[in-house]
Amino acid sequence: CCVQDHMGTMGRQYVIGSGYDFIFAKDMAMVELLRRYTRQTGVHYLAEACNPAVHRPLTPSPEQRRRYACDVTTAATLYYYRSAVLEDIDDFDLKIWGAVPRFYRGPLIEKHAGGTVAGDEKAACFNSARIVINTLFPTEIDGLNARAFEAAGCGAFQLINASPAIARHFTPGKDIEVFSNLAELREKLRYFLDHEPQRRAIAED
Repeated sequence: CCVQDHMGTMGRQYVIGSGYDFIFAKDMAMVELLRRYTRQTGVHYLAEACNPAVHRPLTPSPEQRRRYACDVTTAATLYYYRSAVLEDIDDFDLKIWGAVPRFYRGPLIEKHAGGTVAGDEKAACFNSARIVINTLFPTEIDGLNARAFEAAGCGAFQLINASPAIARHFTPGKDIEVFSNLAELREKLRYFLDHEPQRRAIAED
């Protein structure tokens, strides 16, 4: 069984009660929990990934450039936590792609540029923006979402909230940048928007 989601989706914990021989989880916190507190023996860490045939550096067409170009972008559902983070930076040139829950009526509606992007359109989106911001789900305790690998595969500059899992796959400051709070997020956005060579070096690493 592959549990390719965060801890918050364990629900009634059917993954524990179903008697699987092997469980592969994307969050090391879930792996450790199952190893320490259940008799499951075949529990392993298996990170998310990207498809290099899809998530790759791509030169956007002029039309795609007009559609996706901005200083900061994200492609994700506007959950409460994510919207709270993004509302703090809504004074930046920000474009948001993805689903907007029907309950959301906040200021980010003006920043919502369109629905879900996938395939070449996601690659064009990530390659047209100067910064891709990645807000992990709050119960992503020690794992990463697919977006972390997709943005990296596209050769985008990615700014992601800090997680123990990042160092397992990336080198902060070399091929990815992290933020630990809203103040640091704003500081790093301003810094890398003002320092193009440093931003490009990290994006291209």
